[in-house]
This record gives sequence, C-alpha cells and structure tokens, in this order.
Amino acid sequence: MKITPDLANAIVQRAIKIIKNALNVMDEQGYIIASTDHSRLHQRHEGAILALSEKRTIEITDEMQHNMWGVKPGVNLPIFFKDQAIGVIGISGRLEDVRQYGELVRMAAEMTVEHAHELELLRWSETRKEEFVQQWLQYETNEDHLRSIAAKLNVNMDTSFGIALCQHPIDIDQRTITKQLSQINPHILKASCNSMTLVILVPLQGKKQETQHMHWEKSTKRLLKDMKGTNKYRWVFSTPVHSIGGVRSAFSGLCSLLNGLPENQHLANISDYPLAALLNPISETWQLEQVDNILQTITDKNPVLLSTLQTWFLQNSDIDKAASSLSIHPNTVRYRLRQIEECTGFLLTNFQHKGLLYAALTIRPTSQWIVTLNKK
Repeated sequence: MKITPDLANAIVQRAIKIIKNALNVMDEQGYIIASTDHSRLHQRHEGAILALSEKRTIEITDEMQHNMWGVKPGVNLPIFFKDQAIGVIGISGRLEDVRQYGELVRMAAEMTVEHAHELELLRWSETRKEEFVQQWLQYETNEDHLRSIAAKLNVNMDTSFGIALCQHPIDIDQRTITKQLSQINPHILKASCNSMTLVILVPLQGKKQETQHMHWEKSTKRLLKDMKGTNKYRWVFSTPVHSIGGVRSAFSGLCSLLNGLPENQHLANISDYPLAALLNPISETWQLEQVDNILQTITDKNPVLLSTLQTWFLQNSDIDKAASSLSIHPNTVRYRLRQIEECTGFLLTNFQHKGLLYAALTIRPTSQWIVTLNKK
C-alpha cells in the first residue's frame, strides 16, 4: 500500500477536523505530497526521513529546525500499514500544544489508509468479477477453469441465476449504473457487453424452482423500481437458469431478443417473445440449441408427432387436409397435436408458440448448413 497524493489529501482533510495546526503528509521517501501550506509541497522533509527509518515519532524543537532540511517545530509520526511505515504525518506548532494530539491524528491517518485499502480491494474484486462474467458468457472456456476463478472470487456457480440485459443511452456512464446495482444487491454479477449494454446476473434464492421464480420476479420489479433513470433504459429478462451452460445460452438468447425488439419497446421477457429471439440470432449456437430442444422434446414423446406437425403446417393448419395427406382420421391428427402441446407447453392457438414450432421445423443456421454441405 502506497500513500498517493489523493490519499494524502484525504488524510489532511480528516486530520484538520481534529487539530487546526498546519499539517503535512509525507510519502515513503520523505517528500511532502499534501499540506495545509501549499508552498511546502514537493519538499523533502528530513524529520519524516528520520521517522521512517527509525519507525518512531520524531519531535522537532526550535533549535533542531536550523540543522535539518525542510522542517518546522512540531511532531512527525510514521503512518503504519500492516506493520510497515508507509508515510509520515507532521503537525507543526509548539511541542507543548501539538504533542497531545499526535497519536489521535496518526490514528485518523491510519484509519483513512485502511479504508482506502478496502476500497481498492473492492474495486479489484469488482473488476475481476466483471472479467470473469465476460469470460463465462462470451467465450468457450473450460468449466474447471471457470470454477477455479469463481472460487477465488467467492462466486457460487451452482446456484440458479436470473439474467437481464440493460441497454442505456450512450451519454450515461456505465459506472453510475453499476454503482446503483451494487446498492440494490451486492451479490449481483455484472459486466459490460459494449458501451451501451450491461449484462446482469442475479443469484436466486431457494432450492425449489417455484421459489426461484418468485425471487426472480421480485428482483426484476426492484430493478425497474430502484434504478434511477430506468425510463431511459431498455430491459430484457430471462427466465431463471439452472446450469452453468444454461447461463451462457440464456445470455445469447437475450442478445437476440434485444436485437429483434422495436426501438420504442423498453421492456421484454424472453418467455413472452421467444419467436423474436429465435428469428434475430446473435449466436447461431444458441439458435441451433433452441431448435434442437424443441424438436427433441417432440421426438422423445413420439417420433410420429414430428411428421404430423410438419404435414399440418404444410396443409396450412387444416386438420382435414393433414389427415387426408397422412391417411389417418382427423381425430388422430387432433390427438397428436394435443400431445405436442402437452410435451412442449406450447399452445397452437397462440401466435408466438405456433410461430416458434414452425421456426423450429424450418430454421437451419447458416454455419450448420455450410458444415453439412462441405461433408458431401
């Protein structure tokens, strides 16, 4: 820990609340870096050098000031941090007057140093956490490596998370937003996606998914309520995510949703706009994963359901024509469509859900098409 000019000035400001005498703060080399008398700045103080080398309080008498460089009568007390003398605070004046204040002033100085150190550690931790989040979400990183970093930062990766993207005007400083987020919930993880977008990860309480959903709903409401200037931001929210890989996937989905939202829309949940997210992919890996999940759910239920759904779409959602094309009874088509609704949770009367199923059957991400083509 070093005493910087800013820290030295903070020490002076705190010390003058205790004593009104002239004050100096010297660095580890004995140079005055903060003072109530600006004319003394940058001078080398021999009393401070002696206090640093001997690690004790040095009193300067009227006689001594004529034999030492840069000193005035008073006391000079070393400032300690973790048993190391890192600077000196000097109080000018008659020894009889200032001696009694020496230890009190030194204590105030050391408390200021401790507080500055804690803030420095906090800033370091926040920076490392932001780098960790960026590595987790934007790069294919080995899970063991991620867990190793998370353990050092005291981050629990095995909890469920709610994820949000916050897009803000270019003239708003992201540091202001991150400070507000930390005040709302100190356990929030956050990182910059670009100069106008932040990603926010909120650890969710409770072991049951119902409890986690309730906690995430309360958290989103609080974010929208407590964040100053929220009306200037655009927010998109995920559903609760329960796995390490799922967090990265959900982040890609939110990026796609934000990419597909109209400019005048300032709030959206991905559960309400799944089709918009799927059709505006930022990440084709995420897009393919969503398509595969939908199709696999149907195939696991009964492979024949997939061909029935395809035929139903090809026949413009006409059950009788689909039944005729498949050579089965219309009631069989109806039964199979109900099974699709049950296993996917999608309603074929809902435009978003119907569009999502159609997209899953027809979307082929470019990168996968190129890979398939090259294999032929």
